[in-house]
Amino acid sequence: MNQLPLLKDQGYVRVLDLGCGVGRNSIPIAQRLNKGTVVCVDLLPSAIEKLEYYSHKFEVEEFIESVRSDIGNYTINENEFDLIIAVSSLEHLVSEDILEEVL
Repeated sequence: MNQLPLLKDQGYVRVLDLGCGVGRNSIPIAQRLNKGTVVCVDLLPSAIEKLEYYSHKFEVEEFIESVRSDIGNYTINENEFDLIIAVSSLEHLVSEDILEEVL
């Protein structure tokens, strides 16, 4: 969250939230965006459903893109995101090899 002000002059901003859960970080990030997208990745259907509910409740659904996927299988292309967050999620990867690949 402390890094977000560094992106304010960039115009359109893309943020990736790996292991987003119900949007504890994604929603506040989306609230600070003027233009952009927060791509929210989580494996649990219930988390994605609640994320979509909360994004509507807090009127940021236009900034939220939800993706149901294991973060170890999610492809991150070079230069695709301006900021990547992974709060309390990397420790859930199934192996050190996958952790290294994600990093």
